Amino acid sequence: MGPAAGLPPLRAFIRAAPFNRFTKGAKIMIDKDRWSNFVMAIAGGVVGALVAGSGLPGRLWPVASAEAATHHVRAITAEQFILVDRTGIKRAELVMERGEPLLEFYGPTGKTVRASIGVDLKGTARARFYSSTGISQAAIGVTGEGRAGLALLDRLQHLRATFDVAIGGEPTLRLYDEKGARMGLDITEAGSPGLALLDPDGKTRAAMVLSNDSSPSLTLYGPDGKPIKSLP
Repeated sequence: MGPAAGLPPLRAFIRAAPFNRFTKGAKIMIDKDRWSNFVMAIAGGVVGALVAGSGLPGRLWPVASAEAATHHVRAITAEQFILVDRTGIKRAELVMERGEPLLEFYGPTGKTVRASIGVDLKGTARARFYSSTGISQAAIGVTGEGRAGLALLDRLQHLRATFDVAIGGEPTLRLYDEKGARMGLDITEAGSPGLALLDPDGKTRAAMVLSNDSSPSLTLYGPDGKPIKSLP
């Protein structure tokens, strides 16, 4: 490392005046120069370490320190990652489960999964959300073919509502009781909206449709599924 900032080069300093006048001064200058070099070397090493650990921009520091700061691992290969809080409680986990990538988020105690995101072997991407007791109550996903869906469940895990969009773009809403679907609302590919009411056995008992020419119709069905009355 060269002389410390602010001190003239030693050779130029000696040539600028008689030797016998500055011999003592030159010796002092050499000692100070060596001491400055020693101090700067130590300071440079400390500052370089601080920059590498702090992530400060390399352009603010000497080239050697900037290079040291940018040397880091760019990829980590593993089958499981666990994220913990300051007290060591697990709050998130990224793992391969049965050949499928899965990211899970845990509640404050680290014992209950509250949300998860994954992709199964068939290519379906989905996210699930859980209650504080770990019961799955909501899910949203998209199949590999492009069918999107949403499902909502009660605290007893009974399916209560679903909404999905078919590959062709037809949306369908279904509402359920504890036994099964009781109402359906959809729009056909041709653009006709329809509403269906079902009995506890899942059979359609009433249907209202608006045809392509905007003509409304209402059809009532018997327990055997056969129409018994239509309007108009």
